[in-house]
Order: sequence, then C-alpha cells, then structure tokens
Amino acid sequence: MPYSSTTVSALALRDGLRGRRRLNEGAARVLQKLETFERVAGLRRVYLRAGSSVTMWDLTSEEELSSSGYIPTRHSCSVQSDDVLKCDRITYWISEAQPTELWVGEPLDG
Repeated sequence: MPYSSTTVSALALRDGLRGRRRLNEGAARVLQKLETFERVAGLRRVYLRAGSSVTMWDLTSEEELSSSGYIPTRHSCSVQSDDVLKCDRITYWISEAQPTELWVGEPLDG
C-alpha cells in the first residue's frame, strides 16, 4: 500500500539516502546538503520533470526560491509511493525570469 504522508523529517531523508547503494546527481546533492548544513528544517526538495519521470534535484529554502524570482502557484499534486522517502506534496513554482517550472516539495521537518 503506497504511503500518502507528505512530510518527511530531514533526519529520515538523510538516513534513507545514506542507505541507498546508488544516488543520482540530485539525490547526492540533497544528501551533501543534509550532512553539511546546520539548519535543514524547513528546506524543501526540488524536483525536475523529464518526460514522465520526476527526479529529486536539489534542496533549497523558500527564501532562495523567492530571491531567484520564483513564486508558488495554486497548482499542486501529491506523489505517493511504497517508499516513504519518495512521497511529497508538490507545488509548482514559476518565474518570469526563468524558463523552467520547478516542482517544490513541502518543508522538511526538523
């Protein structure tokens, strides 16, 4: 049965990524930030869509998104999976200055 929980703790995400044998570039970037940043609570996972798949790409703050010109839209969706680390509630963020629409997850718990 797929998980539908949308909030994962930063600690659970870090430990889950550490336990993976292979990480894509984005997941490796997220893990590096989780291991080195002093404050990770409230950071959000950023996903990129390539065709029909969605890949975790980065970890950022809402302030960084806003300062880059991105604003959240009212459009969102939930990602459900048998893997709790892949579950998230995604909001679409857009920017007039950037051509790429970002898929941004919920803030991580502390």
